[in-house]
Amino acid sequence: MPPGLTSTTKTQPVLVKRQCLTRATAIALAISVIAAAGSKPAIAQTSNISKADNPILVLFDSSGSMWGKLPGNTSPKFALARRALTENLRQVTTQRPSGLVIFGQSCTTASLTVPVQRQNTDRLFAPVKSLNPRGKGPLARALETATQTVSANATADVIVVHDGADNCQRDTCAIADTISRTHPNVRFHLLSIGLTENDKRQTRCIAQKTGGKVFEAEDAPSIAFAVSQLIANLKSAGPANQIGVALDKPQLVKPKQPKQTDTSNDGAGPSRIIATAHLGPGGSQITAPINWSINPADSGSAKPGTVAHTTTSAKLTKRLPAGRYIVYASSGGVKARQTVTVPERGAIRAKLAFTASQLTFQTPGATFSDGMSVTLKPPKAAEGQDTLTFTRMTAPILLPPGEYQLISRMGSLTKQTPLEVKAGSAQLVTPFDGYGLLQIRMANADGKRPSTPLDVIIEADAPDEPSGRRPVSRSASAFSKHILPAATYYVTVTVGGRATTQQIAVPANSRVQRSFKLQAATLKAVVKMEPNGYSVRSGTPVVFSVEDLQKKADREVAWSSELRPRFHLNPGRYLITARVGAHNVKASQTIEINPAQTRTVELQAAAAEISLKLEGQTVGRPTNRLWEVRNTDGDIIWRTNALRPNGLLAPGTYVVRCVTNQRILEGRFTVEAGTAQTIALVAE
Repeated sequence: MPPGLTSTTKTQPVLVKRQCLTRATAIALAISVIAAAGSKPAIAQTSNISKADNPILVLFDSSGSMWGKLPGNTSPKFALARRALTENLRQVTTQRPSGLVIFGQSCTTASLTVPVQRQNTDRLFAPVKSLNPRGKGPLARALETATQTVSANATADVIVVHDGADNCQRDTCAIADTISRTHPNVRFHLLSIGLTENDKRQTRCIAQKTGGKVFEAEDAPSIAFAVSQLIANLKSAGPANQIGVALDKPQLVKPKQPKQTDTSNDGAGPSRIIATAHLGPGGSQITAPINWSINPADSGSAKPGTVAHTTTSAKLTKRLPAGRYIVYASSGGVKARQTVTVPERGAIRAKLAFTASQLTFQTPGATFSDGMSVTLKPPKAAEGQDTLTFTRMTAPILLPPGEYQLISRMGSLTKQTPLEVKAGSAQLVTPFDGYGLLQIRMANADGKRPSTPLDVIIEADAPDEPSGRRPVSRSASAFSKHILPAATYYVTVTVGGRATTQQIAVPANSRVQRSFKLQAATLKAVVKMEPNGYSVRSGTPVVFSVEDLQKKADREVAWSSELRPRFHLNPGRYLITARVGAHNVKASQTIEINPAQTRTVELQAAAAEISLKLEGQTVGRPTNRLWEVRNTDGDIIWRTNALRPNGLLAPGTYVVRCVTNQRILEGRFTVEAGTAQTIALVAE
């Protein structure tokens, strides 16, 4: 028991309702109550949406894994997704009706929480603001609910926000295949947050079979960017995304080997081989590491077929007994060999010629460790040659001649260009030719690097967009790097819900650095429980939210599920609220924050620890129990099918009901702050 609570008390409410039911009737009643999701009666899941309405339906995952966090932010996944959708979806919901389905907690829970109608995004996602994700993620059930919401001949877009595959042992690919036949004009788009490769394989078929697209986010900044791309897709109504299309089978080009006659003997020193590799006969020496191997050519030097020496270096030097040897050199897909005779004394010098080109990559100030990768797809005639991908590079590479496809990637940016590799040449390749590197740095007023959660968005001019701009890159880091086509951009930094914008020109093949100075203050928050001031114990869910009182709309600017969060905010007036537990316990306070100030706010929350149980005669198997707690206004505060549930409730008077397979029991009880109470319903 947490400190400050009184000793456990037991109250026995008066049995105000007793009703004998048949087993079938009781079970039917329990199932109907379980299906009612949320704190209000469930809205009917079937509506007659016509083809002309062209609605947007959001399926939002409320399984327990949505409490997880992604790199780049301390907020849970569901909060990041809600925020990004609220900000961006309004671009299309002003012209099209929209609705919200929340699925999760159990394998049968998926309900139309917000009916399909014309509405703003704040209203659409209001239920997600107080969401308490838990339990399983019935993705298959959510897909079925979507088809029950729109008619078979309707044209609609369904946005599926999820962080995993269906974990209720159902085949979502088979369901998507059925939907493609029964609802041919309904497209399902996936906003996949932090999925494993296995989950991606299990869910991509949903979009593929229904003509939708997949937008994958691996970290916090990429959620907002993925949503912006999703919205752009809804506005353009482009064709379905082809995901998982296999590359053409690579083939190997077998180069003709020139005659290797370039050898010399200096006659001085011990018997040895000195070998170098060159770009063609008489060409420049290759400086990249080469894989060398020396094999005896006859029994005069050693047993034929054995390996005398192997090494990897730009130049080969090896002492050997006199005799004939075969020197092999290879790198990547190119090879060369030469037979040499090692003299009794002195060095035999061999120059092996490669029919290849040496490629060196350069970038505008960025390195491969910054997140860039380069893929070289070989010519179709190159039978057996592998597709090469590089994420780090410390030396040039060698390639056989031919026409390659150069695929450059950095973050969500991909550029594909043809690359002609010429034999005997040393080529300098710029993966993002015509692009520049933009580096954005943030600093506090004292010059120190902030730990502030930031939102950096880079936009380009887009005359066809309602806002006149189109987002091209995004980050939540205090120091971010962006590879961009040469152009002028609008860079907007948002902290604490307020934005600062600079217009920055990025020239081709160059690096541009810009700094933003922040006036953010630090707000530390903690919840204490009344009346004795003890801290919330570990394991109890706590959600903090901060609203900017100077804004007229979209006031929420920060969110955290940590017990002792830190918020970095601009100066101004804020309302900070903490919700403790899974029910109705919360505390709020209005505060004023000055520039560069560090302030600690202690919120006082009043609650009691409540346990519910049945006593008396046998009331049926425990698995058939359904508990429900309502306040005096009739709102459902707590619903569970646990055998003996416990949780926190705010002070007040409540009505508790327990439905079993034999009867319904009800009682009334009063909660006092700082106590631990056991509420027992007695079966007579």
